[in-house]
Amino acid sequence: MSQAKRPRTGEITRPRPDTGTARIVRPNYLLPGTESVRKEPSLWSRLFAFLKNTWGGRLMLAAVLCGVAEAALTISIPLPWRTTLIVLLLIYGRTLPGRVVRALLYRVRAKLLMAYVLTALVPLVLGVLFILVSWMILFMAFSTRLVTNEFDRREATLGAVASTALSVAESGTASKADLDAAFATALTQHAAPAWTVVRGGVVLASRGAAPHKFPSWIDGDRFSGLVRDGETKMFRAVSRHGQSFAIVEIPYDSSLFEALENESGVVVNVDNAPRGAGRPRVRVSRQSSGSAPFAATHDQFDWETGARSSTVIPFSVSPPRLYASLTPGKERISQVLLFALVAVAVLFAFVYLVALLFGTALVRSITGSIHALSVGTRKLQVGDFSHRIIVRSQDQLGDLARSFNSMSQGIEDLLEQQGEKERMEEDLRVARNIQMSLLPQEYVEVEGLKIAAVCLPANEMGGDYYDLLPLSNHRLGVLIADVSGKGTSAALYMAELKGLILSLSRNHDSPKALLSELNEILSPNLDRRSFVTMTYAIIDSMKRTLRVARAGHNPLIHFDGRTGQTRLLSPPGLALGFDSGERFKAVIQEIELPLVHGDSFLFFTDGISEAMNGSAELFGEGRLASILKDANELSSDDLKERILDEVRIFAAGESPHDDMTLVIVKVV
Repeated sequence: MSQAKRPRTGEITRPRPDTGTARIVRPNYLLPGTESVRKEPSLWSRLFAFLKNTWGGRLMLAAVLCGVAEAALTISIPLPWRTTLIVLLLIYGRTLPGRVVRALLYRVRAKLLMAYVLTALVPLVLGVLFILVSWMILFMAFSTRLVTNEFDRREATLGAVASTALSVAESGTASKADLDAAFATALTQHAAPAWTVVRGGVVLASRGAAPHKFPSWIDGDRFSGLVRDGETKMFRAVSRHGQSFAIVEIPYDSSLFEALENESGVVVNVDNAPRGAGRPRVRVSRQSSGSAPFAATHDQFDWETGARSSTVIPFSVSPPRLYASLTPGKERISQVLLFALVAVAVLFAFVYLVALLFGTALVRSITGSIHALSVGTRKLQVGDFSHRIIVRSQDQLGDLARSFNSMSQGIEDLLEQQGEKERMEEDLRVARNIQMSLLPQEYVEVEGLKIAAVCLPANEMGGDYYDLLPLSNHRLGVLIADVSGKGTSAALYMAELKGLILSLSRNHDSPKALLSELNEILSPNLDRRSFVTMTYAIIDSMKRTLRVARAGHNPLIHFDGRTGQTRLLSPPGLALGFDSGERFKAVIQEIELPLVHGDSFLFFTDGISEAMNGSAELFGEGRLASILKDANELSSDDLKERILDEVRIFAAGESPHDDMTLVIVKVV
């Protein structure tokens, strides 16, 4: 008998970490889709990458260098670098405003405030502008009407003066002095009036530059209006009766509208300077601050031809003075109304300010919660699951923040549990490696025998155990056992069983005696719910015999090399731990079999025979016996693989529910 190193006979059904112990470090878990959190490159690095890696950036840099060269060296480069630079700036310059807008509107708070401004402040501004424009249009209409009324009044006054003077002249008793006195009395408010009275072709009275000829273009006997005589404007009125007529004129100057200014604050700007006379003089009121400029139109006539045209009359108006002039009186009702309007405006502004502050506070409360959730999400992305959001509101956002905290706590607890699970799995892996090291680590060779064995735990730690015990140069102990249950307790009992077997196998040549003493030792120490089944055989290659005893374990399958048939060997016996007294010894029996060339013995646990498929059908001992019979010509290792393959095919992907262990001994 010799022993040679061979691979471990314990096998596993799924990959395991490498052997060795290592402290489990809690990993930095990231949320799905956030495998890494990239840092945004700086502006200068992005600009440098643009100028270096893109054709547009290279052309832009070349155009800038051309401009610098022209400015520094005072030369002209015959390249359209200016056009190129402008085109590139138009193409790529849109990126910067887009980035600025995205940066400004990235936060929800900025978006909500912008929406609040657009939906509340913009209509308010437009409403105020509409009111102001309406007021300005209203004042313009009033002031325009006042100016045109003033023109009409002057024209009517001159017409009446001309008619009165003509009546006096036709009386036949009026002298020149009487006519001049009549004109002077009626036109005392004007600085430089002029007139002419003609009767029967004779000038009765004349003053100033008033014309002495009746214009032919006047239809009818009366005319009054604004006329242009050469380059000068003036108000002129004509009255005719037969061969007699009277012409009255007053200069078109600012003195005509002093009363209008004093009464309503409307200032008419008169430009009546002849062409080439230098810069025109403009009448400016002493109280024109805050005035609004307007313009009116009025008909004017050419004195020589009678051509009618429109002239623009510029004027300015002070809205407060105009408004005050509309409601004269001692009670000053206009001031009361204006004060009421101002009070309403102040109240409206106050209410709007309160609404704006309330809306801003509401936006801050909403966006503050959203910002806190955004910060919390970024914390989760980098693996910081200890971050918690401070809940300040009792609304849906507060509920959402509490849910986020609960989720973070739940994830943190799950990670702690995961860490604990990984540590436990690592401990179990180390324990399993230790447990598997209890199985035979060397290939045992006995003359005339070929042995193959395998142990496949269903979990990290199993309760199956087999051993090959060299008792002497020609004697070998073969043991297979199954500890009830799985996990740590089964593994501990297995380790204890290993030590007892190693000790007792040296003292007993009889399997029955060994199992009896082993039961006496184990029974007091086993948990009441635990037991051990075992089959122990001693093979003597010199005597060519096999003696075997069974302590409640699965039958031993024997292939008879002489007859080619298989049979189940199941000598009586109780499981270890069921009874610690004489009953165990009374029941257990030992049988002895001769070894014949071609014989095969299959030791197995119930994980093999009780493997189930999807229909809950057991593999069964009959199939094992058939495989042993049909494939007996195979080597022990090939026969082992054949049995395992058949079990896997039968299970059809179902996970094993129990440990699978078998030992094959072939006599050669």
